[in-house]
Amino acid sequence: MSNHSHGGRGLAAVAQRGWLTAGLLAILTLIEYVVATSVDRPTLWLLPFIVAKGALILEVFMHSSDLKTINRPQPGSGHIPPGCKQTRPLAVPGI
Repeated sequence: MSNHSHGGRGLAAVAQRGWLTAGLLAILTLIEYVVATSVDRPTLWLLPFIVAKGALILEVFMHSSDLKTINRPQPGSGHIPPGCKQTRPLAVPGI
């Protein structure tokens, strides 16, 4: 996990956030179960829980908000990211 993904906080804080999120997911799952077993057509009633659980997973475990903050070089800037090799352009015969 990169330092950027947890904003400089300690590992204990990150683990605590993960456990809190797992607890919230468990509570939402229990509510989903109750709704699914007590309502005749539960699909629309379950939709908010599905969206909430997906959003929690995307943000906490997959760090989706970090995708907005990644500094990407502009095409043609000549910047080569670390770990990538510079290669020659592919020579295509006849062009």
